Amino acid sequence: MPGAQAATNFAPEILMFFWEITQCNKRFRSFIIDTDRVHDFVVLTIFYALEYKNEPAKQGVVRMCAFLLQTLSVDSKFGPSLNKQFEGQDSLPVGIRINGFKGTYCDFLIHSIYNLITSSQGSFTAIYPALLAVINNISPYIQGLGAAGSSQLMHLFTSMSSPSFLLANETNYQLLHSLMESISAIIDHNYRKNPELVLAIVKNRKRIEALRSFTLESGQEEIERRKRLKKDRVDSVDSGSVRSSFDSTRSPSVAPVKSPILDEITEDGTFAIGDSDDDSDEDPQP
Repeated sequence: MPGAQAATNFAPEILMFFWEITQCNKRFRSFIIDTDRVHDFVVLTIFYALEYKNEPAKQGVVRMCAFLLQTLSVDSKFGPSLNKQFEGQDSLPVGIRINGFKGTYCDFLIHSIYNLITSSQGSFTAIYPALLAVINNISPYIQGLGAAGSSQLMHLFTSMSSPSFLLANETNYQLLHSLMESISAIIDHNYRKNPELVLAIVKNRKRIEALRSFTLESGQEEIERRKRLKKDRVDSVDSGSVRSSFDSTRSPSVAPVKSPILDEITEDGTFAIGDSDDDSDEDPQP
């Protein structure tokens, strides 16, 4: 009898076959979308992408999953189909299950793409364009995007608009452009049906405005400023450690520890190119 292990071994071949048939047979692609079977294939594709992302020997499978999602997203009926409520999260494998999730398949897809980008530590920069293209292709059809998905889109914007990311190479600006097009399309086509995204944009308005005045010179200055702040903090910690060690040899008494005041903490966010009004946590840079 076929077991789970055998199915796992053939997963790359099955995904490759499915990707090929969706490219060659548009009627088949339309069939799985019209009958909502595409939702199962999306979940399956995301599962293997996240399952294999940390295995060097399986990185080709992860790339194939990204391109498969991109192929599906080209169909004009794919985006609207993702607005269906996603039920049965508890039955998903732990690796892709989202605790307390209440949203649509679109929310789930954006969360998974965000997870794949931010947790890859730069291992999958080659598929960033494909993953962002998926969001771009479905953006005109997105309705009712949740608070989590909206926040994740803005976190990606903040990360990709940072000077360190934009100036890392000559093509990173294209990723930011694709993401901004997606956000703009969501607002342009379904403004009233995506209030959470509008709220997230308002919270990050200063970062968006700062991007408008961004130049090569200002970006380089910002990078240098962060380097100096980081160096100053390291020097401060080192000198404090030496002083503490010296004082401890002179007196056995222990000085009371002063709790840091929030206003005194220098915010050196990976993402910031301007001030932010939001209170969201920082996320890793792609």
